[in-house]
Amino acid sequence: METANDGEAEGPPPAKGLKFAVYTMGILLVVGFIIVFSTIIYRTVNIGNDPEAATAASGPAQWTIEAALPEGARIIEMQQQGDRLAVRYSTGGEEAIMVFDIKRGHQLGRIDFSK
Repeated sequence: METANDGEAEGPPPAKGLKFAVYTMGILLVVGFIIVFSTIIYRTVNIGNDPEAATAASGPAQWTIEAALPEGARIIEMQQQGDRLAVRYSTGGEEAIMVFDIKRGHQLGRIDFSK
């Protein structure tokens, strides 16, 4: 007995939609990697070129810290790194460092150096 499908081979249905999805996702992956790597390269090349930091340094003070130094203390050095400010001072031959959080405006700690 012969059926109507005897001469045709049975195979999977056409996968045009699947091929389109695979190609589209592949393109999106490539574009995504290009964006990520170009952003990383851009940020490493432009380290230290922060325009906000330049305007903050040239404009009016953006924060205030009130600190009570011991009587007769003399400030030797101040250094800022990120959100931290270190103040090295001397009092009668002994030195200390006070560390401040400049965003919150309070003292984080003090290091005393005694002879």
